This record gives sequence, C-alpha cells and structure tokens, in this order.
Amino acid sequence: MVESSEFIGQLSIRLAGARLLEVCDFLKRDAETRFDFLSDLTCVHFPDRMDAPFDVVYNLYSISANERVRLKVATDEVTGVESVASVWPTANWMEREVFDLFGVPFSNHPDLRRILLPPDWEGHPLRKEYPLEFIENNWTTKHLPEFTDVQREQLEQRRNYGLEVLSMPAERRVRELFRGGKEVMPKDK
Repeated sequence: MVESSEFIGQLSIRLAGARLLEVCDFLKRDAETRFDFLSDLTCVHFPDRMDAPFDVVYNLYSISANERVRLKVATDEVTGVESVASVWPTANWMEREVFDLFGVPFSNHPDLRRILLPPDWEGHPLRKEYPLEFIENNWTTKHLPEFTDVQREQLEQRRNYGLEVLSMPAERRVRELFRGGKEVMPKDK
C-alpha cells in the first residue's frame, strides 16, 4: 500500500502496480473483507503527471458486509497494470474498455483488443489531449462519405446554430450505412 484515505465513509487505497493482483485476490477471498463484486473499473487521465499519467481505479463492493473500497494504481501507457480478470471475470470487458478509450494496457489479459471503437481507429478518445471536435483520421476517410467544401461549411453552420445535424443527403447516407447492409465495423471471427 502506498497510501490510504477516507472520504464520506469510503476508503480509497493507492497501491503499487506490482501488488495489485495479490491485494485484489486477498480482498476477494479473505473471510473478513470478502469484496466479492467488482462494481466498476475505470481510468482517470492526469496529463501533467509525466511519470504515471493514468490512475486505474477499481471500485469493489462486499455484498455480505455492504461495504465499499476503492483501489487506485498509477501507471503509464507502456507499463500498464496486471489484469484482474482472473480474480473477477467481469473485469475482462472493463479492462478492454479502459484499453480502448485510454490506451492503458493490461498484462496477462485473456483478450485485450478494442471493444467500443473499430480496430483501425487511431487514438484514445477519453484522454485529455484528444480533441473534442470532429477530426479527420484514416478511419473516417476510409469509411465515411466525402463532403464537398460547401457541404462541410453547411454542416458547420447548422451545428453552430443547433439545427438538425442529419439534414443533408450526404449525412443521411452516413446514417443509412449504419442501418443498411454495409458493415462499417466488421465483426471479429
């Protein structure tokens, strides 16, 4: 344990990444603690923290004791953290979501790949440096119809004035791609 704190009755424990799996296994199996439910696994990005800009956060719940505890592990996008899917199987999808949206890897994960975005998507949208506005990238160029300069300007004006976004023929085609037979994001085999 690196440090602990309590706020409005909830205990938060900051751990060294090397001890995560051991601590999680103990918290789940120990008769006194019995934190048998991983209610959430998420990530927070602190871009100003150069050595470990990400906190992976584990919210645990003890059903029998009606108690909660929060574990935090600081890491970077190269080192990552150990997967806890062997302790709580539900962590599998939650870890994939953190990997997809933040780029934090989980070592010994059974199937670490993108879960919400297409496999060829560039970047991680929940990082603080990711742009909020629409950006052209290889995926959008490859999969979405091309707009003329006039159409692009009309779209920008409608968005600025809060008018309906999907009112142009080209924009309606984008909607039809998702509803129609074309697979924009091919299924895994």
